[in-house]
Amino acid sequence: MRQQTLLTVGVAMMLLISGVGIAAAVTMDDQPTEPTMTDEKPTPTVTVSGVGNAETAADRAVVSVTVEATADSAGEVRDRLAANASGMRDALAEAGIESDQLRTARYDISRNYERREDPDAPAYRGQHGFEILLSDTEQVGTTLDAAVEGGASYVEDIRFTLSDAAKQELRTEALTEAMATARGEAETLADSGGLELDGTAEISTTTDYRRPVALSADSAGESAATSIDAGPVSVSVAVEVTYEAQPV
Repeated sequence: MRQQTLLTVGVAMMLLISGVGIAAAVTMDDQPTEPTMTDEKPTPTVTVSGVGNAETAADRAVVSVTVEATADSAGEVRDRLAANASGMRDALAEAGIESDQLRTARYDISRNYERREDPDAPAYRGQHGFEILLSDTEQVGTTLDAAVEGGASYVEDIRFTLSDAAKQELRTEALTEAMATARGEAETLADSGGLELDGTAEISTTTDYRRPVALSADSAGESAATSIDAGPVSVSVAVEVTYEAQPV
């Protein structure tokens, strides 16, 4: 009986030892391998910049005018502003300006701080600023005259610009020139350095629009119309391009 027990224990020990060996072998097989070193060199690159310019005649204009009123009460200022704005709208309509071309840019009624120095000055003042959107730059002069005669107190600003389609076309023209300039410089540098361009790795751009404001008022007589002359709208595009290259 004792011999049988010892035999059983011996078999169990052998199995246990065998299992440990298997586990150890599996563990050893799962050990990470050491990374291998490579002698790969970074791909040569050539980085250059280029500038392109283009210009065209403005096909849009924004005229900013303001109606102003003063009174001893805020309510009276509001009423005067409304009356003057209504008169200006009517005059603009007669000049061919549609209602959707006119929008409010700002509206303000506040105490008149000039009263601190002049006790007789009105207690309140108000301003109603408008923007008039024109798709024909030839209308700027007649629009100004109609706005002022209809009730606008003064002209704040005139901005000449482009429609979205014209703006995109102008930018594309300038961008094409900038990229051609950059490519020419890159090819010259690569040739001097014993390299050959092999694709574009990265491009970045910046765009700058210049909008003219050129005013010219004809004053031959009281009835003379205001004439506004605008120069061209120009755009400048700068690019920075990184080209991949390879030894010749």
